[in-house]
Amino acid sequence: MNSIHKYLKTSASKVGMSLLIVLTSLAVSAQSITESALIWDASEGSNTRTLDADKTLRHLITDLKLEEDTKMGVKYLTAICGENEIPAVRVASLPKVVSMFPSISERNREIGKFLKKAKSDINYLASVPCDQQQTNLHRTIVQVTKQYAPEAEEKKLKIVSDLVEVSSIINMNRYKNNPSGLLTDFDTIVQAFENDAPLPDLSGVEVILSTRGNTNYLLFVSRFWERYLMSKNARVITVGNIR
Repeated sequence: MNSIHKYLKTSASKVGMSLLIVLTSLAVSAQSITESALIWDASEGSNTRTLDADKTLRHLITDLKLEEDTKMGVKYLTAICGENEIPAVRVASLPKVVSMFPSISERNREIGKFLKKAKSDINYLASVPCDQQQTNLHRTIVQVTKQYAPEAEEKKLKIVSDLVEVSSIINMNRYKNNPSGLLTDFDTIVQAFENDAPLPDLSGVEVILSTRGNTNYLLFVSRFWERYLMSKNARVITVGNIR
């Protein structure tokens, strides 16, 4: 029994899911490196939903295509935004296979270890109450994206937040009564961000903004971040729910 199937049947059987991986793909797959990250906003009022750790793990396995390519290298980063101090980024890593004739049993152990660490990191995000007074979203994005490896073939970042920056850099809530001002003052706000912590070039990074966006104000907040991240060469997708 391969490690993903075994892990989901034992540790993650609570989610009612099992996966079947064709282990013969070890001999033919592409040995790529994929990096994926999840930022969860724990600021007060940002997330009215709770993080479903089991569902998030299932989506991670699907997004990484672990069923299809068991030789690939993977790095999964998670971080909370909302704390007054930027927390350490948690990392779960699966090294890529470099041997011409890899040990299937050893690879199963490596995959199982990766899944266990990823689930633990997701559980931590889910355990943090959404009651913090700041977001520090920009600083958290910088902290996470700085850890992407240049050689990674695929890079993804999911941000689950209402995207309202509340920090010593700027309090976006001052634009609640004038949402379009976020775009009018775009250059000034971006300069304040860059003066605090420059956001690296995001070429090759797909950013998924999972945000409520259910008011005119929050729609303009989303548009601000879309424009900012695209100016750093990211591909940006805005959705209504975590996936």
